[in-house]
Amino acid sequence: MDRKFDYIMLKEVKIKSVTLRIIDILFLLCITVIGFLIRFSMRHIESGDWTGSFTNWLNFITENGGFRALAMDSFEYEYNCLYMYILCLVSYIKSPFSAMYWLKLASIVFDYFIACIIFLIIHDLTDSKRKAILSYAVAIVFPTIALNSGAWTQCDSMYTSFLILCLYYVLKEKSFPALLCVGVSFAFKLQATFFLPFLLIMWLKGKVKLRHFLILPVPLFISILPVWFMGRNLSFLLGRYLEQSQAYPGSLTVSYPNIYVIFESNDITKYAASACLFFTISLFGCLAYYLYTQNFRLNADIVLLIALFTTAVSIYFLPHMHERYGYIVDLLAIIYGFYNIKKLYYIIGFGLVSVLSYIPYLFKASIVPGYYPAALMLALIILVGRDLYQSVIWHSS
Repeated sequence: MDRKFDYIMLKEVKIKSVTLRIIDILFLLCITVIGFLIRFSMRHIESGDWTGSFTNWLNFITENGGFRALAMDSFEYEYNCLYMYILCLVSYIKSPFSAMYWLKLASIVFDYFIACIIFLIIHDLTDSKRKAILSYAVAIVFPTIALNSGAWTQCDSMYTSFLILCLYYVLKEKSFPALLCVGVSFAFKLQATFFLPFLLIMWLKGKVKLRHFLILPVPLFISILPVWFMGRNLSFLLGRYLEQSQAYPGSLTVSYPNIYVIFESNDITKYAASACLFFTISLFGCLAYYLYTQNFRLNADIVLLIALFTTAVSIYFLPHMHERYGYIVDLLAIIYGFYNIKKLYYIIGFGLVSVLSYIPYLFKASIVPGYYPAALMLALIILVGRDLYQSVIWHSS
């Protein structure tokens, strides 16, 4: 009987290019269900974003004819049309359940999409089913990923999923789909720009083509066309991101534990935001100059380190960063941690920084002062930078 059970559990099934055993498939199904149950258990949590913005937008959309509401001049909304379309679709759902549950479910779908991409990346890079399966599992149950969709009702999984897909295509050396994915991500959220320093370095090193950068604004423009055709002012539709960037003029950080937690928001700090932006650009300029002039073999290890390092530096030194903006860094840390198993502590470190930034907003509690996770974040950036430098030197000709 035992041998028969083992025979069944170890029987292999080929799903396209991936060969899995029955036990692997059962584990993936179990962790998928557990991940959903984690999120389902948080379904009643109403975040400030839901009560302060999303519920009001949904009510207006429902009362004013769904998609047609987006074209009404009296309707002020901050997010771009692509996400507002999802709100419109939710408004059409007639069910006894709260619209908040359906909106959370939309983000949860992208949680699983991200986990599947991470599975493929790790499987392709390591040729290890076990690492790929475990990376999927960690991505599904990771605290900040589950909290973002299940508790916060936020949409970071939507734009970030296309950034992770971009990374997948960069590793495959498929330039056009990589840049197209970033364009779709940008059509969801302005925070897709966190990936631009990585992409520019990839262009300098010949991984992506310059002409494909022209595709970046196209998905955004296509996404606003329906609302524009319905009569909404084009300047309003194109100005969503400008308005977002100016929403917190006096705050160098919006509760994210980066370098600016040491500053109190006042009338002076609002004048420093532009200086902080240009300082961050100068950091990337120095990095790009060094990597471009250094002759080395650009392998997967260096690509992943550049992606992790540049996104971490972005949210640590750019002004006006929100609590959730470490989301992309957490996912990149999961990818690199399972690619280079000796660096699993990156997953714990970056995840801890994000959890500590989530707690004050979501649960109205503060465990430690903000400068502690900010110091941890800086230490992790230094460690990743050191690993990147050593890897570049090791693979230099």
